[in-house]
Amino acid sequence: MKEVNEYVALVIEQSINSIVQMTELERVNEHMPKILEVVKGSLNEFLQVYGMSLNDVKALVYPKDARMKELISLRAFGLSEIDAVRYYTAMIMAQNGTVSAPNMAVGKPYFVGNPQVDALVNQNQPGGAKKPE
Repeated sequence: MKEVNEYVALVIEQSINSIVQMTELERVNEHMPKILEVVKGSLNEFLQVYGMSLNDVKALVYPKDARMKELISLRAFGLSEIDAVRYYTAMIMAQNGTVSAPNMAVGKPYFVGNPQVDALVNQNQPGGAKKPE
C-alpha cells in the first residue's frame, strides 16, 4: 500500500501541475472542477490495475513556498503585483530592522543624513519641496 500511496501522490501532483502551470495563481480556484476531473481520470486509470475506482476526488491546492503564500495574500487584499512585491519586501526589511522599510512600502527613495538631496530630487514633482527663493 505504501507504493500505491507514493505513486498516487506523484499522479496527483502531475495532474494538478499540468493545469496550474498554465493558470494565473489568482484564477486557480476557477479551474478547480477541471483540475479535479483530470486528477480523477488519472487516478482511476492507475487504480483500475488494482481493481479499485474512485467516486469522488477532493483536493486543496496551495503553494508550498512561504514567499508565494505571502505574495498571494497581499494580492488578495487588492494590491497590484508591484505593490504586493514592494510591501512584501518592506515587511522583510522591517523584520530585519531596516529603517528604510516604510520608504520601500510607498516606493520612495531613502536618503541617509542629507535632507537637501531629498529636497532637490522632489522639487520638480507635484507636492514636492519648493525651491528656496
